[in-house]
Amino acid sequence: MTKYLEPAKEINVFGEYDAVVVGGGTAGLSAAIASGRKNALR
Repeated sequence: MTKYLEPAKEINVFGEYDAVVVGGGTAGLSAAIASGRKNALR
């Protein structure tokens, strides 16, 4: 197995979140509803 070593880099962090829903399709909608029911989204 060949491995590639990626050099370390700095990444900006813009906030801390309990849940992040990416996408508005069926799965994204279901994830947003479930997170809302668990009070994860504010």
